[in-house]
Amino acid sequence: MIPRCQQLQNLPASARKFWEEKEQALHDTLLCFSYTVCVEPADGVLREKGGLLYLMRQNLCFEDFPKSSAFSSLFQQNAEYTKTQVQIPLHAIAEVRLLTSPELGPELLADGPSSAGILEFFRLFKPRPTTLFVAGSDAAGHAIRCAFQELDKPDAWYQTLADCQK
Repeated sequence: MIPRCQQLQNLPASARKFWEEKEQALHDTLLCFSYTVCVEPADGVLREKGGLLYLMRQNLCFEDFPKSSAFSSLFQQNAEYTKTQVQIPLHAIAEVRLLTSPELGPELLADGPSSAGILEFFRLFKPRPTTLFVAGSDAAGHAIRCAFQELDKPDAWYQTLADCQK
């Protein structure tokens, strides 16, 4: 069994309280967490949202938070924020893989038009990150295909999820 999240020891009290409340709300135990950029298909294109990916004993979860920067408020005065929360029971994860960015477009948009060429054009000057790809069903039974970029230690996330599926 994977031990409770060791990262909690180094957090300030307010952050530990956030995770304690999250554990209580989900009736689950936190194993690890990381900032990530979630890439998911929406209307035939890939959408990116920054947020937290966290692994519980029973679920893999992602949620984003409203952005609050003075710079972004200059350009998005009337932009309405819609919270994104994804909860995938570990038993409902069908596939976990590590990918590089060229594989993302075709993998996430398997049933739709590919925007991989456009995505690659904008990534010409960035290194090709290792991305955690997860496919399965959310708690409501809807199909989920997400890629998580900029994770802290993506290889460790992959191994931990693979171990949880055994």
